[in-house]
Amino acid sequence: MPSRHILALLPPAWGHTLPYIHLTTRMLALDPELVVTIVQHDNFVPQMLREFGLCSFDTSRLKIQGVGDKDLQSSPANLEESLKQLTSGWLGVVPGRVAGRDPTRETQPATRPDPVPQTGSGKIPQPDLPLS
Repeated sequence: MPSRHILALLPPAWGHTLPYIHLTTRMLALDPELVVTIVQHDNFVPQMLREFGLCSFDTSRLKIQGVGDKDLQSSPANLEESLKQLTSGWLGVVPGRVAGRDPTRETQPATRPDPVPQTGSGKIPQPDLPLS
């Protein structure tokens, strides 16, 4: 069972997300006990899945939690609303993780199409936790 878990909140900007994707795959390759959960605005998740699909790593140890309105267009004009939705979603995700629930057992099958075949389980698990 993994002994270390990183829960990351990424800003809704591809320039910040892309380097973290590659850092994450490197960390997962170096540490077999690490699990990473990334919380990102839902309109970035499909692009993240495509990028992760190009990398080789154990997909069972990576979780992507999309939050917010996936129909909200990513633009400078919508940045404030994206940040509000992202932080609200973050506040809905953190309590469960802090309570010690094992994120590797909470995931549900991916709800989005798998863009590129991957190593490991073949899909990046994406938990859809209620954000109440």
